[in-house]
Amino acid sequence: ANNNNTVGRTRTAVGGLITFSTLAPAGKATSGYTLTATSTGLTAPGSSSSFAITAGSASSISLSSGSINAQAGVALSGATTVNVLDIDGNLVDADGATASATVSSPLTMTGLAGTATQADISLDNGTATFASGSFGIAGPVGTQKITYQVVYNGTTYYADQTVTLSAGLPARIAITTQPSTVIAKTTMSSVVAKVVDAYGNPVLSSTASIKAELAYNVSIHR
Repeated sequence: ANNNNTVGRTRTAVGGLITFSTLAPAGKATSGYTLTATSTGLTAPGSSSSFAITAGSASSISLSSGSINAQAGVALSGATTVNVLDIDGNLVDADGATASATVSSPLTMTGLAGTATQADISLDNGTATFASGSFGIAGPVGTQKITYQVVYNGTTYYADQTVTLSAGLPARIAITTQPSTVIAKTTMSSVVAKVVDAYGNPVLSSTASIKAELAYNVSIHR
């Protein structure tokens, strides 16, 4: 197998002996590789015994999904797996490391235990899976992101997941166009209200029936 430019080099025999001392094969981490030595004029190539390539040093992390859809304040409906990889995409056995999921202001994370502000999972054989429903994110609708990170051997690796965030569950009514002074028993100018989620995002799918009633603020008229 030849997946690195330090394999495939030519050396000149000295006393009939050729030494390849700087070969650095790279490729998929698996067993069954061999090296084959050939030379013009020699009809029978030399083949080595079988050997394995194992994963190199950690170089990056990958996510099982680069983009997701979510509702504000609602637990995520799909799982996301984080993998620690070497430069050739091989899974690195990063046991002892922790994968974290975080968001930046104005977003917050929901569904976490106690006062936690990020979700953490220990890696097993270089992999950590944030299960469906393990947390949610809250904040303004639009294109947002979750940042996943792994600290391993003193280096922090990052990967961002794009989130298309839509409104959460209906929570309250917000008056967006306020009433003005009106003469008794005459039609006032239009007052506009909307249904919003707990974070102030309009819930466009709401078909709630909203009743307008006149209330009297006693404290103003004392």
